[in-house]
Amino acid sequence: MRQDCDKINWSELMEGKSLDNKYEILCEQLKQLEKKHVPMISIELGKSKKKNGLVNAEVRKMIKKKNTTWKKYVKLHTEETRCDYTKARNKLRKETRKAIKDYERDIAKQAKSNPKKFWGYVNSKRKSPVGIADLTDSQGNVCRSNYSKANALKEWFESVYIEENTPSPKVEEKTLNHVTDVTIVTNDIQKRLSNLNVKKSVGPDGISPKILKELSNEIAEVISGIFQESIDEGTVPQLWKKAHVTALFKKGAKSNPSNYRPISLTCILCKVLESIIRTAILDHLTQNNLICKNQYGFVPKRSTSLQLLKVMEEWIQVIDNGGNIDVIYLDVMKAFDQVPKNRLLTKLSSCGIKKNLLQWIDSFLTNRTLTVLVNGCKSGEGMATSGVPQGSVLGPLLFVIYINDLPNELLSAVYMFADDTKMFREMKDNSDHNILQSDLHRLNQWAKDWMLSFHPGKSSVLHLGKTNPQNKYFLNNQELQNSSTEKDLGVIVDDKLKFEEHIQSKISKARQIWGLIRRSITYIDSNTFTCLFKALVRPHLEYANCVWFPATKGQSIDIEKVQRSATKQIPGLSELTYPERLKKLGLPTLKHRRRRGDLIETFKMMTGIYDEGAVPDFERPTTAFDTRGHCYKLRQPASKTNLGHNRFTSRVVTDWNSLPDYVVESESVNHFKNNLDDYFQEDPSVYDYDL
Repeated sequence: MRQDCDKINWSELMEGKSLDNKYEILCEQLKQLEKKHVPMISIELGKSKKKNGLVNAEVRKMIKKKNTTWKKYVKLHTEETRCDYTKARNKLRKETRKAIKDYERDIAKQAKSNPKKFWGYVNSKRKSPVGIADLTDSQGNVCRSNYSKANALKEWFESVYIEENTPSPKVEEKTLNHVTDVTIVTNDIQKRLSNLNVKKSVGPDGISPKILKELSNEIAEVISGIFQESIDEGTVPQLWKKAHVTALFKKGAKSNPSNYRPISLTCILCKVLESIIRTAILDHLTQNNLICKNQYGFVPKRSTSLQLLKVMEEWIQVIDNGGNIDVIYLDVMKAFDQVPKNRLLTKLSSCGIKKNLLQWIDSFLTNRTLTVLVNGCKSGEGMATSGVPQGSVLGPLLFVIYINDLPNELLSAVYMFADDTKMFREMKDNSDHNILQSDLHRLNQWAKDWMLSFHPGKSSVLHLGKTNPQNKYFLNNQELQNSSTEKDLGVIVDDKLKFEEHIQSKISKARQIWGLIRRSITYIDSNTFTCLFKALVRPHLEYANCVWFPATKGQSIDIEKVQRSATKQIPGLSELTYPERLKKLGLPTLKHRRRRGDLIETFKMMTGIYDEGAVPDFERPTTAFDTRGHCYKLRQPASKTNLGHNRFTSRVVTDWNSLPDYVVESESVNHFKNNLDDYFQEDPSVYDYDL
């Protein structure tokens, strides 16, 4: 294939052609090479995926021999034919069990890097089908066929788009520095192509990432030319504007199309160019300090856990001093789908994104089409008249820029993760309630000006503090509902900040996943268990655990029981004690993992790996005595309540200050993790929960 690709005279083929034609020629030539050189196999519909993956030529021979000996036995009914059949059957059974065992071990090894393989194997064993349920369309008709489901979803996705009929509000220029062009470097394109994930799906252009990766050296120059021409002309090939949309179920009734989120599958090469443009825009925004400090979504050096830690620190400081806080969680209706293009371009221009680059983004967002796929069946083609495509590389950053100025309109504190927004204020007296209510009015006016909508029915108020008067708030003349719990970036926050409901929810989810593994994996040994537990079960018990760290021993024991009971179900380990099982498996206790996780987060905050302006405030030593030890030593903050004592910036101080210099002065996060594990190597509490 590479030899044939080298023989193609790309210059002659593309001379005098338009950008669209050049890209079509590239796609056509790659498809011809694929057709000529890539072997094709036929798979019959209805065949078991498990059998296709496990039955090789040797096993097929054994199956044939078993069937032959069975027929002989049925015909003759002699002792000799019975023995022949028994031997053939037992040999086949032994071989198939070995094949299943090897296949499941391979799935377990790849569970972290390729979870699709595990879930594909699990779904192949399900009795009930997995996919889109029967839907009810806008006319009330029940859609049972894949084609009718696809069209019902397409109709709904099209209905949420908006038309921009009014001129954009004026926006002041935020910087005198501009970014207008991006220079494409062939070596960079070759590197990006060679690093493509070959397991990703093929886009609307039909070009496989495997082909692009294998021919990265041969086609990098051609693709670089197309990319550079696209940017210089400020135009995007029409194929890049097509999207194959997959519907992702959110929550609610599965028969309602409105409960599905559209995820766009676009062309691989378009995503490569998007990533280059995204890097250029992000560098420009960062260098000119244009990104709002309270926006944590799709911004380098920030994360969901970091935002939650920052917010919790502010809340707990107030509550620890006997204060009260009102928190308003706001829901933006169809946020990504309803961004008006002209208003977005106005904001991009105000941030210094000009000329060719702005024109390219304009072309990228204009005349986009979508086709919904359900089990391989396509809907008719629909038009996306607004919004930024979900599933694209550039789309999330464009949305972040669009709502970047939202906090500027408000007096209360606001924190965002893309469209997830929460606004809060300490309630010292009634004037604070009035200010927070006024901020809601300002927020609503901002949304009207920029053609977004906050949903009053899905927004709610969380009242924190023992003496909170629980004031009422209104949005769009509709009273917001009070809530005792709220899901915040994947963590269930309650009005006591004890996280009891969240912990029980995560324990339940982890047990469900472990039960699914037990039912789906036939042979579980120590290695298989360790791989699957670490990749699929433990993450549910560890996501953002520095935020919801258990405050009581009972909560900690409940979490540990998940790993304790799971390890006891492994053959050959049930008679050992819990610490002995963990040592045998090389798994530390979940209690130690939380302690280790706290230290890793602290290292990121203290060494600039996280954005310094986005991290919680630590207290630093002020006297010479306090500074004995390593250079990153912290001081224990004063706390009046157990809640304050258990917060992140308080509980991590003792462990962090006790670390030796060679650990805290590590060059990178991975280096720190390795040094930290070496430091804890002789610590008996790593495997013993009671220590």
